[in-house]
Amino acid sequence: MSIIEAIRLALSQLRVQKLKSFFTLLGVTIGVMFLIAVVAVVNGMGRAMEEDLIGKIISRGSYELRRRPNITMGDIDEATWRSWSQRRRIMEDDVPPVAQGLEPGSRWAITSGANIMLESRYGRPKQVEITAVSEQWFDIKNMSVVEGRTIATQEYEMGTPVIVIGQDVKERFFPGINPIGRSINIANLPYEVVGVAEPQGSFMGISLDRFAIVPYKSPARRLVNRFKVIDALIIQSPNEQVMQANMESTRAVMRSRHKLRPAQPDDFDADARCGARVLAQDRVDNGGRRHRAPGYRLDRRRDRDHEHHARRGRRAHARNRCA
Repeated sequence: MSIIEAIRLALSQLRVQKLKSFFTLLGVTIGVMFLIAVVAVVNGMGRAMEEDLIGKIISRGSYELRRRPNITMGDIDEATWRSWSQRRRIMEDDVPPVAQGLEPGSRWAITSGANIMLESRYGRPKQVEITAVSEQWFDIKNMSVVEGRTIATQEYEMGTPVIVIGQDVKERFFPGINPIGRSINIANLPYEVVGVAEPQGSFMGISLDRFAIVPYKSPARRLVNRFKVIDALIIQSPNEQVMQANMESTRAVMRSRHKLRPAQPDDFDADARCGARVLAQDRVDNGGRRHRAPGYRLDRRRDRDHEHHARRGRRAHARNRCA
């Protein structure tokens, strides 16, 4: 049978069995459309996750040098938390040698943060996430302001008490009025509001606009961390190859400064494994099951709780020895 005869026979069968042919064609069309819709939804979820995380929680092309991972997925056992709490802290003195080993075109910024009570004559006091940062932080985070301006270079260098607030902070402490040029108190010290950051939205029901940014050398630095201790050094690279080189350089410098032997594991975290692309792929691969939100505030609070219990245990041990 030739191809032409086969096509002619198929067309004749379609004419004879019109209803059956219609439902068959309808089923094939629905199946193809459903497959296209599933692929589109999966791709949209991946892009949405990256857009929500990149530049907000995790900056594109960046990694952080920290005492322990900033974002943890799943449950962490007690032994791991205990080992993290016993690590050496990242210090200000670690920053110059690490920055000196970075590739050209890289940017870095110091960051330290904590929940601190803010006060204003226009609103009731409330705890807000205060972050003390160095100069290139806004560029790394790709964050701009919708009112006022960002912190100036001279203000970073002199530690001037100025502040950039998020949208939630503006609505809380300055309802219905322009906050630019007005004061907000941190530990009874007035900070001049110089800018209001663009809306960051929310991620998995958690608002990303309840924050305030101050210069790292401002007096608030003493409230967010111990003397000369920093939470993290954020390092941004222009491409993936440079980022890999920077991570290797950072790791070598920190191992040398901490005097670690070749067989000893790192007592710090300088890895980009918690990037937005990894989190987005992990969420899609698991069929849309709900994950725990990247609760960096919860992780920090849990870390401090572990340190508190460890200090209580050491004091009790010392009392027993004295007795």
